[in-house]
This record gives sequence, structure tokens and C-alpha cells, in this order.
Amino acid sequence: MLNYAQMKEYVYKRLKELASKEDLITYSDLLREMSINEQDSWEEGQHKKLRDILGEISSEEHKKGNPLLSALVIHKEGDQLPGKGFFAGLFEQIGRKPILDPDERLRVWLLEIKKLYKKWKQKN
Repeated sequence: MLNYAQMKEYVYKRLKELASKEDLITYSDLLREMSINEQDSWEEGQHKKLRDILGEISSEEHKKGNPLLSALVIHKEGDQLPGKGFFAGLFEQIGRKPILDPDERLRVWLLEIKKLYKKWKQKN
């Protein structure tokens, strides 16, 4: 099993790759790529580690003036947007107002995705 630093390195590289390909990934697929069983991950605290890693990566990118890479990680069902931690906890952490309204979440997320794709687009 990967330690925290290895998980963070993998996630950061993977998110940059996804952004360059204008793609998204679900939380469960990202865990699976790191050989973490989705059901077991709740008991082992891997979901919390992933949430913390995503927050750290986006905070670090924000400090560099870059878009929030964790916007690329979404729910596989339901609204198919990032979790509430993205729109509340992370936004507070970087000095933005938390977003509660579903329509506003969608609007802000689409803008963030557009910025990510533009920033990381592969040079062909």
C-alpha cells in the first residue's frame, strides 16, 4: 500500500495528466488506480487521506496562481461534481466563500474546469 507521500505524488501527476487530456476521474476510480479497494478504504481511512491530499494539492496550486486540480475528481453518481469538501472546506481554506447552491456549484465548477484545461492542455 502506498504511503501518504507516494499517494500525493501519484495523485498530483495523475491530475495534471487528466487536465492535459481534458478529462475527469471519479473518486472511486482514483482510489482503484492506487490499488485501494473502495469498500475497504472507508475502514482504513483512505478516503480521508485522499480528501486531504486533494485539498493540499489544490491549495498549493492556488498559491501558485493556478486553477484547483481537485476539480477534476468527481462523484460517479448523483450530481457528478466534486464533493462538498471542494466547495466548502477547500474554498474556505483558500479564502473563497463556500458555495451551497447547486446551480452556483455547477457554474463555478465549469469555470474551474475550463481554466484547468486551458492551463494544462497538451502541446501537440
